[in-house]
Amino acid sequence: MSVAPKGYQSDAVKNALEIFRYAENQLQQVDDVTSERAISAFNGCVLLEAPTGAGKTLMAGLIAESFARPDHRDNAKIVWFWFTPFAGLVEQAKSALKRDFNGLKIRDLSCDRKSYSASSGDVFVTTWASVAARNAETRKLRSSGDLSLSLDEFIPELREAGFRIGVVVDEAHHSFTKATETVNFYREVMRPEFSLLITATPDDADVEKFKKAAGLQWCIAFRYPGKMPSMRV
Repeated sequence: MSVAPKGYQSDAVKNALEIFRYAENQLQQVDDVTSERAISAFNGCVLLEAPTGAGKTLMAGLIAESFARPDHRDNAKIVWFWFTPFAGLVEQAKSALKRDFNGLKIRDLSCDRKSYSASSGDVFVTTWASVAARNAETRKLRSSGDLSLSLDEFIPELREAGFRIGVVVDEAHHSFTKATETVNFYREVMRPEFSLLITATPDDADVEKFKKAAGLQWCIAFRYPGKMPSMRV
């Protein structure tokens, strides 16, 4: 980590990690898919709200990096999929993560879909359109080749190798909940154990739509830098 977080940023990271570690502790105590899905539905989702300029990428990166480290018993062995709302922001997010987080490794979704080379803290930065839309590029990612698995096969193989699946969604309930294909991909293919939603301008009605569409029971909302109380929605 090359940037020292401010007080409210450290609080956000601490609070999110407490939720995720609680869920991971629960996951470690069960061995059936039904229980795992229930744990993730109740305790695996955090919504981080902060205004523009408050350092949402920094906070999200710190959470992703810290949770992937092996130095805490309730941290997860996890591969992250980081979704930006627009294709033009993919390289910007990659650059920020490479610059500021040594504990995260940026991987290329177009060619790194191999579970044997995965490690905790791997991050695939992309857009929902690149994996859930009906276009030629998406068809490539959803098909297996000589060197890489299809995304639909890659994610289950990561789980077979002992990894959790984490999703970071920038501006989640503005660009995510209205797209049926995206919701289906999130719910049926990715089925993440952990979801971190970050936004500057939330709408509680959209949060409810997201929860219902994604099959989540709760979403822990932390609102910074302290103008509004944190809440469970």
